[in-house]
Amino acid sequence: YKGEQKVHDAFKKMFAEKKYFAIHSVGLANHETKKKGECDFILITDMGILCLEVKGSYTVTYTKKVDRQDMPNAKHDLWDYGGDMVKKESPFDQAEGAVEAVHKILGSRDKRRRNKFIIGRGVIFTELEFNDTSLEWDLKEVCSAQRFRYDFEGFIKELYQFHEERVRDTLRKGRNVTLQNIKPNLDDLKWAVQCIRPDIAHFSLMSLEASKDEIIRLEDKQTVLIDSLIKKDTNQCVIDGGPGSGKTVIIME
Repeated sequence: YKGEQKVHDAFKKMFAEKKYFAIHSVGLANHETKKKGECDFILITDMGILCLEVKGSYTVTYTKKVDRQDMPNAKHDLWDYGGDMVKKESPFDQAEGAVEAVHKILGSRDKRRRNKFIIGRGVIFTELEFNDTSLEWDLKEVCSAQRFRYDFEGFIKELYQFHEERVRDTLRKGRNVTLQNIKPNLDDLKWAVQCIRPDIAHFSLMSLEASKDEIIRLEDKQTVLIDSLIKKDTNQCVIDGGPGSGKTVIIME
């Protein structure tokens, strides 16, 4: 969807020099209320983990099913995202379900490690200003179009702070919530990625990006090889080299 593509492009430009992970369209088997749920983006940083729903429509309307006697299952909201789709649950409920699933996934692997992460939700409206208030959400969890266009990184940082304050407030009230005062490191972020999406070869991707930075300092013979690959008439070439000699980088270039 166009809204998700815009968020994807925004993430690529954010958090310069940081090794953070944004995973798109995450299937969640341990969903609280469904056989399988999905989250548009899960953002994993040393500030915590955010489950983010993206709505790229120009209008959002919803009615309480309890007020519509002609509709079955009168306990959910009916949300219409600008006429392009209708769902029985709000994007806030969708994000909350993903938060619970992530808690379970990480907790089943390592509770101590999971407790390093603040885990929260957010909803991004890329095309409209969403100002509706409700007991079901806080407007601090909402990124409307103007904020998305001009200060998306600022919103994400404030969203992390909002959820951290909520967790600490819960701790002060003596509820059964655990939080370590240890910030997750890069290995913890990689661990979380592996738990949530084990099919992503993030180590290779990170190594490749680091290697691509070195293409500027290639030896003369490697530069000549790249030129010959581009300009030669035949479409076959054999490249022989040991581990770490730059074969993959040359092919990518």
